[in-house]
Amino acid sequence: MLKLENLRFLIVDDVLPTRRVIKRLLTALGVALDDIIEMSSVEEAIEWLQYGTSPCDLIISDFHLGEKKGLDILEFVRNHVALRSLPFLMITNDLQRDDLFKAKDLGVSSYLLKPLSIDNVYEHVKEALQVEAHRLSVETEEKESKR
Repeated sequence: MLKLENLRFLIVDDVLPTRRVIKRLLTALGVALDDIIEMSSVEEAIEWLQYGTSPCDLIISDFHLGEKKGLDILEFVRNHVALRSLPFLMITNDLQRDDLFKAKDLGVSSYLLKPLSIDNVYEHVKEALQVEAHRLSVETEEKESKR
């Protein structure tokens, strides 16, 4: 079983009860409360990611965040060199086909449909971490082969 207790998580959701549920599920999986950062908007999350002093190991973002979308955060992360390899788990209750394709094109690590449970959060966090570890190793191999 993958241990999550030494990882830091950024949760981005504009609905406080949803953030509380995710936080409760992560703590049940062994994540310390101090290792869970909560944001309620795209702007707040991007500012924290850009200027924050303590990085996170994984982002969990809702797809719909008011007028903006979690895709805006994902696009920022994938275009920012220092953040590019951050695992990104997108959650939603109604992922449309076009939205799924756009999220995949932008490099989402995993996506999860609500309702959330401890088992599906754990499995998708694990998947997101594994996808990004694999992506990073492939990029490293490609760079080394070009030398």
